[in-house]
Amino acid sequence: LRRKASSDRITKRFITPARQDKYKAILLPVGFTIPPLVLMTALFNPERVHLVFSPEGYSKKRADLVEYIRQYCPNTKVTEKKISGETSTMLEEVQDRCKEMLKTAGYKETQLAVDLTGGKKTMIVGAQKAAEYLGISTFYLDVDYDENGEYAIPGTESLIANEAVIDQNLVFVIMPFSPEFDQIYQQGIKEPISNLGLNCMRADEDIYLGGIMKRIKELIAKANLVVAEIS
Repeated sequence: LRRKASSDRITKRFITPARQDKYKAILLPVGFTIPPLVLMTALFNPERVHLVFSPEGYSKKRADLVEYIRQYCPNTKVTEKKISGETSTMLEEVQDRCKEMLKTAGYKETQLAVDLTGGKKTMIVGAQKAAEYLGISTFYLDVDYDENGEYAIPGTESLIANEAVIDQNLVFVIMPFSPEFDQIYQQGIKEPISNLGLNCMRADEDIYLGGIMKRIKELIAKANLVVAEIS
């Protein structure tokens, strides 16, 4: 694991210096397989890593995982929690821990990441939904296995990244689409923002696939500034 995290081939393939410096805290759901989780922690070498265990993973893997992370990342602060492993519980845990890190550690959303490599499927679904809602980047360490599906083949690792992107010029407006609000939007909001050289838009001005609520959440996460008309 140490060789993989320090080799030029793996580092160039997985983690750029900018990415490695960017993410200060990573949340990892934990199941039964721990080497990929240790490798992910070693690659990012974050200031903080929060481990979320299912009851089964906690009893069988906790001691080994914590020991390995402390061995390969001695400067990383490790926190942990055991949860039921249900989707809703995992969703709440990601939201609570991210809010805590934003408040107590002073991190920004762009400095947080969620790893989707380990954990029960129900935990991964909850973690991914929470990350999408909060606009936080997710990563997954993919690897090929032998013909029996038991052992990972060294050298086949690849990092799948879904990094949240903030558009510094995007101002997203949340408000009713009713005609009586058109003048407020066009003259009171969009015109002065556009005069500043920024891109101002509402969801009904966008072209997209899927449901409008999903697109609204995506634009909230992407925008540098959000204006809400709530009168």
